[in-house]
Amino acid sequence: MLISIVTYSILPLVALAARQPYDVRKIIQAFREPHEDLTLLCAHRGLRWNGTSENSRDAYFRASEAGLECIETDIRLSADGQLPMIHDGGLGRMTDIGEQTGQAAYNPYTGKGFNPDVNTLNFTGPNGIEQLRLRDDQGRVRDEYVPSLPQMIESIRDSGMNVVLELDFKDQAAIEPAYWAMKNLANSAGVPANEWCIYKLQSVWYQSPEKFEALPWVQDAFNSGIQLAFIPVYDPAYEDDFDQLASMRKFAATNYTISAEIELRSVDGPIQNLLDETKSNDISIRTAGTL
Repeated sequence: MLISIVTYSILPLVALAARQPYDVRKIIQAFREPHEDLTLLCAHRGLRWNGTSENSRDAYFRASEAGLECIETDIRLSADGQLPMIHDGGLGRMTDIGEQTGQAAYNPYTGKGFNPDVNTLNFTGPNGIEQLRLRDDQGRVRDEYVPSLPQMIESIRDSGMNVVLELDFKDQAAIEPAYWAMKNLANSAGVPANEWCIYKLQSVWYQSPEKFEALPWVQDAFNSGIQLAFIPVYDPAYEDDFDQLASMRKFAATNYTISAEIELRSVDGPIQNLLDETKSNDISIRTAGTL
């Protein structure tokens, strides 16, 4: 069984049954205010086993049925401005684009085969990404197609899932289109998608709340009363580019920052001080995801 799960906790967090009829904003609140008797589990690209493809409707439904409250997903931007849910920059590993175009299937172990970039192709149309079938973790082609973010939101609504999505944006240019695409979407309980889809963004893109809050789509959210949920991602690769600890402290003081992701890579790594900060009483961030 292949289940990739990210656990967000500083204090130990008890799985909430994702099919129970409750407001998903309680899950968001659990990031902010963890309790001793709660465990918050986040399925990495969905629950994948027995032929289920990552970032697929089936993987998401299985995660919800298993009682997982959160699903981490990946968002990219296609050439026609759509939002395919694909982790890799290329389409070869996760789709049958090689077979559909009569070219060699991509082999992720050798790097050989047809693997065009997601952002060079349209999502819609007869030769669009939406026509590609997904592969499972064993490389087998499944009878399921690449979804876009709005399509997945609608699938979550129609199936009545009570989950939050953690949107890991692979393309900075995809962030604002995602906000507008979700502006009028909601789950089955009527909670706006932009309140239960967490924006997990690289901190190097927006190093301070001032830069983030100046964005037009963020301004629209504030003016519309949308309660954004934001997780900045800190990476040792940018240790010399800006003061990441100061950045995290500033974001922690906002009402939209619910957690932080710290790509530590190793114990006592270059940004260990950020993780240590989340364990202290000097900062309002109470949970952190670590890699």
